[in-house]
Amino acid sequence: MKAFVVILLSCFLSITAHADLKYIPLHLTLSCDQNSHSIGERIQFNLTFTNTDNRKHALILPGTQHKGRKMIYFSFYTVKDNIYIEVHRESREIDMDSVYYNQTYYKYIDAGQSISIPVFFGDKKNYRRHIASHHDFPNLPPDEYQLLAWYNPFDEDLANNAFNKISDFDKSSTTDPDKINMPEVGLISNYLSLQITSEATSPQKWTPTPFCPQNCRLCKMVDKENWKRVEEIIDEQTYYNGKQDQQFTDSSWRQPHRNIAWLGYGPDAILASLPSYTSRAIIFKNKNGYHYYWLTWQIGIIYPVRSMLFGWLNRKHKIMKTSEVDYLRLLSLKPF
Repeated sequence: MKAFVVILLSCFLSITAHADLKYIPLHLTLSCDQNSHSIGERIQFNLTFTNTDNRKHALILPGTQHKGRKMIYFSFYTVKDNIYIEVHRESREIDMDSVYYNQTYYKYIDAGQSISIPVFFGDKKNYRRHIASHHDFPNLPPDEYQLLAWYNPFDEDLANNAFNKISDFDKSSTTDPDKINMPEVGLISNYLSLQITSEATSPQKWTPTPFCPQNCRLCKMVDKENWKRVEEIIDEQTYYNGKQDQQFTDSSWRQPHRNIAWLGYGPDAILASLPSYTSRAIIFKNKNGYHYYWLTWQIGIIYPVRSMLFGWLNRKHKIMKTSEVDYLRLLSLKPF
C-alpha cells in the first residue's frame, strides 16, 4: 500500500511540475565549419536563432553594442564519464572603445524563421571595436572541450518589450503571448565539440560554387583589399533603373562567398516616402583578418526638371517632388 501511495504521489508531482512549465519558442544553435582549432587562431562561430512558434516575435541582437554586459557569452566544459565540468565561463563585462556608436537591434523573426549572427574568437584587430569580435579563448591546455553559448538580453532596456522573464520559483506569473518566454538566467545553445590543439590547424577549404567560382572576381578584390572595386561589383549586381533593369539584376554577391564571413539583415521596414535609404552590415575576410563594412542603397530618385514642370503644370508656386520607385543603387561601402 505504501508503495502504491509513493507511486501515486510521484505521478501527481510529475504532472504538476510539467503543468507549470512554460513553452519557450526560441531555439539557439551554435555551429562552426571545423571543430579543431589552435590557441591564437581566428575562428568564426555562427549562432542561429529559430522561432518555433506559429506567430511572429521580436528578438534583440547585439548590433553595435560596446558597453554594459554581453548579451552573448560562452562556457567551456570538459567531459569524463558523461559528467560535464565547467572549466571556464566568459566574463559578461564589456571592455571596448567607447567612441563607437552603441545600439542593439530590435529584429522581428517570423514563425518558423531562422536568423544567424557571427561570433569571432581570436580577432585581436577588432576585439575592442566590435561586439562580435569581443571574445577570446581562455588559457586552457590542449584537449577536447564542449562549448556552450549563453544568450541573456535582460540587461537591455528593450528586453521588457520582447521577452517574458520566466522564473523557476514564480509559477504564478502571467505571460504576454506576443512576447517570447525566456528563463531569467537566459537561453542556452547546444553543446559544440571543440578540439583545442597546440599546433596550427589547416584552413577550411572552400568548395567552388556557380556564385563563387575559383576565380571569383569579388573574392579576388577582397583578397587585394581593393574596396573601391568591391563597391563597384556590388553596385553592378544591385543597381537598376526601371522595371526592365530590375528583372535582370544579378544578385550573386548575396550568395555565400569564401571571402564574405557574414551578410547582415536589412531593416524590417522602410519609410514609404521616396527617395528612401536602406542599409545592411557586411563582414569580409581575408588573410589579414575580418573587415567590418556598411552598405547603403538609395531607393527611388528625384527628377528636379520633372518636378519643376509638374509644379508649373499644376500651377503651384513650390517645387513638387516626384520619385521613381523602380530605382536602386549603392551609395556607399564604408568601414564601421
